[in-house]
Amino acid sequence: MDKVFYFSVELDEGQLRNVCHNCSHKIADFYDYSEKVRANLEKLSGSVSIEDVKIEPAELDIGEEANVEDSVGVKEELLESDKEELIAESPPLVKKPKKKLVNIKPKAQLAEENKKLNEFFQMRCDMCEETAESFNALKSHFRSNHGRHGYIVCCKKKLSKRTHLLEHREWHLNPKAFRCELCNKNYKNKFFLSVHQLKVHGTDEDRPFKCDQCPQTYVKSYQLRLHLVNHEKVECPICHRVLANKTTLSSHMTNAHSDIDRRMICETCGQGFLSKTTLERHVKAHAGIEVIKRVQCQICQKWLRGEIVLSRHIAYVHGDRGQKHVSCDVCQQVYPSPRALASHKRTVHVAERFECEFCGKKFKQQVNLREHRTQHTGERLYACEHCDATMNSRAHFAVHIKKHHPVEWAAKKQGVGG
Repeated sequence: MDKVFYFSVELDEGQLRNVCHNCSHKIADFYDYSEKVRANLEKLSGSVSIEDVKIEPAELDIGEEANVEDSVGVKEELLESDKEELIAESPPLVKKPKKKLVNIKPKAQLAEENKKLNEFFQMRCDMCEETAESFNALKSHFRSNHGRHGYIVCCKKKLSKRTHLLEHREWHLNPKAFRCELCNKNYKNKFFLSVHQLKVHGTDEDRPFKCDQCPQTYVKSYQLRLHLVNHEKVECPICHRVLANKTTLSSHMTNAHSDIDRRMICETCGQGFLSKTTLERHVKAHAGIEVIKRVQCQICQKWLRGEIVLSRHIAYVHGDRGQKHVSCDVCQQVYPSPRALASHKRTVHVAERFECEFCGKKFKQQVNLREHRTQHTGERLYACEHCDATMNSRAHFAVHIKKHHPVEWAAKKQGVGG
């Protein structure tokens, strides 16, 4: 980014520092293109004269098509606004060849494209609400009045290229315009369709850059570099748990260490969740539909849902064999690992911030407030799926299942039918 942009990108503390997938592609393309131009200029200045060089469109890496906006060469018939746009968007060439590029769009085609854009999009400045007669005029207005490249906002996206606008218009008129003929998946533009075709339907020769840690392969080297970041493990600064990547760490910090209220409550057991997907998976488990296969701890023979939960159980309950136990600095209770200690503090040594609107009593956990509130409302929270018993305590509900329905309880613990 430092080599691509002529200005520095500085962010305040707390602002997002990630670059989206689409933008990272654009930055890498700009960088590759500038390096290509620089290498060509070195060759021109070192070995041959400018007059002997024949520049073809492919050598300049113009893209899908050479048009008024994308070409480096300029015809005399171009509008003044188009000339300004070319000066602003073209890379700085030290010596410009006199030979003009071919394949510039005819005036009739440009006029037809302008007509389509004017009929579909509103040529209005997003910064000052001023309108323009055409997209080129709108871009000139942005440069003259706001000192930046012009764009049109549609579907909460800023579209600054004529080609992108035409593709976006085509997608609005026909959502199946960019459909893969092999698997019938639809995409919003040619770029994402081509990426899909190379990634899903391409051969190994089409994707020469292979990850040495997983089966993923990529068309370009920068795509592989971006992917390798996903394999960089990070440690949680609070509970010291090692996570797969920064994205997983961000999710972990929200779920495990934030003060966000878990408002998605299971109607059967009262457990709270932050994610709708997690809640749905949990509800399926109550119904006997096991999404994740149960596994058994070899130390205490307890049945758990999946390898991830098993690893957490071993860390929390049994700890690492050679690791020293840690004690809580508040109550001096001993735990087998720092993660188990952090979980203890998160649930026990926290402020009572959930207040009952009926009597003012406060609780540390939202589920405890929900169970207490039934004393005022008369609501029955937990209903047994094997009999007509109802109750308002998770603990009493678990004891009821184990005592009165031991066969069903044992089957569920061992994952029978999962």
